[in-house]
Amino acid sequence: MSSRKFSFVFCSSLLLCFLCVESSSSHCPDICQCYQNHLEETVWNCTKLISASQLWGGGHLPLDGDLQQPELVHHLHIDDSKIDFPDDFTPHFPNLKTLQLSNNFINCSKHLIWLLQLNDKLQEPESVQCTSPQSFNGTQILKALQLIHDVDARCPERCVCDLAHVHKDDQYVTVTVSCNNLGFTEIPKTLPENVTIHMDLSNNRVSINVETLQINFFIM
Repeated sequence: MSSRKFSFVFCSSLLLCFLCVESSSSHCPDICQCYQNHLEETVWNCTKLISASQLWGGGHLPLDGDLQQPELVHHLHIDDSKIDFPDDFTPHFPNLKTLQLSNNFINCSKHLIWLLQLNDKLQEPESVQCTSPQSFNGTQILKALQLIHDVDARCPERCVCDLAHVHKDDQYVTVTVSCNNLGFTEIPKTLPENVTIHMDLSNNRVSINVETLQINFFIM
């Protein structure tokens, strides 16, 4: 092989390698490291996440490439991030096998209820705890989100339900139910279950016989 032809082949190979590396590094989300594990499964290790859309938006993802497409990701690790976004990323990661949420600030609210869909994929769930709001500080995330979901599902129509206090062992839960000035003539039949309820029925037309009440709540 002539020296000129050898130089051409060598330069072409070098350029191809460079393009492959550049494609992998530049199209992986900026906040992530993307690689394949020993099982040849795609792993995204992401830090400093403030919005779920950073994982698939912003023009950082290519049209092809096994490492760069969210739908081909098997293991997603999120670390040192603020988890309080309402974006449900489950449709973007249909092949996800494990989700790791370690060392994060997690705001447990209705915004994160979609995470319950990933309860079987969350790694070491007992160690993933809420950091806010104060009522949930230190509560295991899946327990907190399930409680929020259950209270929200049984909140009377037009009323506002808030978890006022959650004891660390989850045995003493207080919910405020605000139904003031709604024109009610009777106590709502659907209420959150297995909790202590503080209920505001002011400025309604409810007639109550306290002796007949069989449910655990207080009327302000």
